Amino acid sequence: MRSDVPSATLLVDITTVNGVIYGFSFALYCFSAQALYLQHKHSDSHQRQALVTLLMISVVMVFGLINLIADTRGIQVSFVGHAGDPGGPLDYYYHVYQSQGLAHVASVAMFLLRCLLAGTQIWRLYVVWSTSRHLVVIMVLPGLAFLAYVGIIAYNLASYLNWTLELIVFLTQENTLNLFVDLTVTILIVWRIYAVRRRNSRIIGQQNAADHYTTVIAILIESFALLALWQMAEIITLTVQNKSAVPNTADTILFLIITYLLVMYRVTTGRGWTRDTERQLSSLQFNHGRQTTEAGTTRLSHKMSETEYVNFGRQEAIDESASVLETRRKRDYDSVHLPVEDSHSPV
Repeated sequence: MRSDVPSATLLVDITTVNGVIYGFSFALYCFSAQALYLQHKHSDSHQRQALVTLLMISVVMVFGLINLIADTRGIQVSFVGHAGDPGGPLDYYYHVYQSQGLAHVASVAMFLLRCLLAGTQIWRLYVVWSTSRHLVVIMVLPGLAFLAYVGIIAYNLASYLNWTLELIVFLTQENTLNLFVDLTVTILIVWRIYAVRRRNSRIIGQQNAADHYTTVIAILIESFALLALWQMAEIITLTVQNKSAVPNTADTILFLIITYLLVMYRVTTGRGWTRDTERQLSSLQFNHGRQTTEAGTTRLSHKMSETEYVNFGRQEAIDESASVLETRRKRDYDSVHLPVEDSHSPV
């Protein structure tokens, strides 16, 4: 007897869960768009950059919407029009609907979206390491991995669209290559930010103006660590899945969008890592050291002033005592040597 649990899970996943996730993504998009509008309005030097960023996040949202529409349409057709088929709605969704034009458009949009997000990861890695002398060495492996990912997935996508490659094989290879890029970028970004955080904490303490660059949440967002964890979970799911049933990947696409928008929101609001961040942190360290030196000098001067004041008081007391002794000595001398007047002597 065929179980209805996978069908119910897919139905809830695509219709309800993905709708909620896309709604959260749209909220992040609105916040980022508002920040970009204010940046474009009040800054003449960043107008072009703001427009390009707004265009990119808009394209990401459009790709995500295409995937959501395609999956929702597939669920509608499968569960309403073909619920009574011998293989059930799942069989129609995976083996019939995925061969139709709208599903192919969604697959191409998914491929372009993943390439755009992977390119964003490489860009963020470059920004974080831009002030390091090891930048070229650091960028070699992720850059080659990104190019390999784009080439292999483009070839596999063409094979999948021509039905020479099974969907589960295509998804497994895509997620594996994407995970390699994610892990490489995540490890290198975490390494860099943690090193800066440790140096910054050692010099100027934990509480300072640069905390929003080096907090744990900032590290998780900037390094795409959540994305790497999600990709690992997706690969495990695909590995243990029966080849006759392919799991839904629309929620994965939407999670990629959320990760991308979180990074872009931090960048647009001025809280993301930039090329000048490490220089700003170095300036904070220099200012802190200068303030510490000035404070120590002030305390030393204050201490010296107190010492000089005490010594001055002591000197006044010594001078006063010497003056009193001199007066007494003079009076005693006068009383002994001066003649005493005789009151009975004749005038």
